[in-house]
Amino acid sequence: MSASQSDISANDTIAVLLDIHGQVQGVGYRQAMQSVASKLQLQGWVRNRRDGHVEALVQGPFAQVARLLVWCQHGPPQARVDQVAQQTQAPEPQWTEFVCRETED
Repeated sequence: MSASQSDISANDTIAVLLDIHGQVQGVGYRQAMQSVASKLQLQGWVRNRRDGHVEALVQGPFAQVARLLVWCQHGPPQARVDQVAQQTQAPEPQWTEFVCRETED
């Protein structure tokens, strides 16, 4: 996350756009991420990209988002994660649950 994370408390709502690289398609990454995010009571979405990456918008309390980011570094057992690029952004209030979305370019 950003260098200013020391100003964020565990319950502050944050949003992070993720671009996940590696062997992350065809291994159940999206479904596993949706399950973990739902258990952590996070909101947002995850989708495959045609370039072979997985992209996700994750939002919720800082502490819970941080837990999901740790999970994203390895994903489900069949995945091989090489990199997780993160971009902090403003939370989007329309997301009230965590969903799988259609593949996008």
